Amino acid sequence: MPLLILGGMGPMAGVELHRQLVINSEASNDQEHESIIHISESESINDRTEYLLGRSSINPGKQASELIKKYNDREYILGVPCNTFHSKSIWKEFMLNMSENIRVLNMVELVKDKVSKYNRVGLLSTSGTRHSGVYGNVILIDNQERLDKVIYNIKCMSCGDESIKNELESMINELEADCIILGCTELSLVIKYKMYKDKDIINPLEILSKEMLKIY
Repeated sequence: MPLLILGGMGPMAGVELHRQLVINSEASNDQEHESIIHISESESINDRTEYLLGRSSINPGKQASELIKKYNDREYILGVPCNTFHSKSIWKEFMLNMSENIRVLNMVELVKDKVSKYNRVGLLSTSGTRHSGVYGNVILIDNQERLDKVIYNIKCMSCGDESIKNELESMINELEADCIILGCTELSLVIKYKMYKDKDIINPLEILSKEMLKIY
């Protein structure tokens, strides 16, 4: 049952999930590593936030499901490394078109289960994820436009420089929370530690990768 990554949203987030699958594997040599198929066709899936904010009429969930229709030869375990993609309207459309042979893991539900022990949960995300309310009752940053700019800068650069890291740390400081969800998968390309001062940092890609490996 190979692992299937539906990436490209953005491309480096898919690469980071792939990396997490490798580093969290218990393999002791090349041959023991899990079989991973990584799909990354960014041009085939429209911007999720644009759709959620009503600036695009094409549902990315339908587009994404078209990309994996050819994987009908055997069973797969599928992870989608994009928080915004898990918003209700996109995810529902995606699952409506899903083949029975593909076991799809919901990254957001896994994260919500992980943070249920905290009293105050903070979220850094795209405006699309924020608008959809996919993470429920969480503490949000005041200046969403500022955060969106940082996220899209990371997407453009495919990484983050020191100024972006400093900007994100400043936002983490602003949130009066016990833990902070990196609710845009690009953020984990910059914030790689598990705690910042007194706040636990929750990386959805790490949680998703471990669950995929567990089922594998």
